[in-house]
Amino acid sequence: MWLMLPLACAEVAEDDGLVSWSGWLYSGPESVEEARLVEGALTAWPEPFTAGEEREGEQPYDDYAGYWEVRVPADVSVNVRIEGAEARSTVWAGSTPGASGNWFAGALFAAPDVWLQEVLEGLSGEGATWLTALDAGQVLVLGLPANEALGCEALSITGEGGLPAAPACWSVDDEGVATRVTRGPITWFLALAPPGEVVVEIGTATERYRAEAGDVVMAWYLSEGAK
Repeated sequence: MWLMLPLACAEVAEDDGLVSWSGWLYSGPESVEEARLVEGALTAWPEPFTAGEEREGEQPYDDYAGYWEVRVPADVSVNVRIEGAEARSTVWAGSTPGASGNWFAGALFAAPDVWLQEVLEGLSGEGATWLTALDAGQVLVLGLPANEALGCEALSITGEGGLPAAPACWSVDDEGVATRVTRGPITWFLALAPPGEVVVEIGTATERYRAEAGDVVMAWYLSEGAK
């Protein structure tokens, strides 16, 4: 389950079987008014990712720029794609609400180039290498588990056709120093995968992403028991 998208309110679903899902979108990880995503796009794609089933979001209120809404089937697994200026196309996975409701402010954001490069450089010291692969048409998986006790050895990432994508893992200490690890608790992980279906498993948590060339898959907040 995607823990960052619980319901904040609930209403009766409409007769068409769809529910309204809405909230603030941001152009980066800081959920401040200045970073609200006004110029961009939001697309929700319920599993099994059938072509033509994508649902486009909109900004329904003139006085609330950056507040987005999309109508989706209730209580199903979903991918959410966010596109914005100076940001990579960013794909999240989670579950739609069982009734009309909101996601929490800050739960969804695009991955801006500047922030992404800082994260990659801070972890690996080779930010340019990862971004070059992304620009060449690969998919970048950027992971942040909810439970750091889950070890790198419990992590599996596969790309289109079930091909394994070798993850790189880091543990970050209280001083903010990142250390590359192959076993034991992890704070962040990275991987490159070909475009198509990307499956991330860690412990009993599993999420599926349908990614295009150059996308950033945000494999965040995975926790035990997620499906």
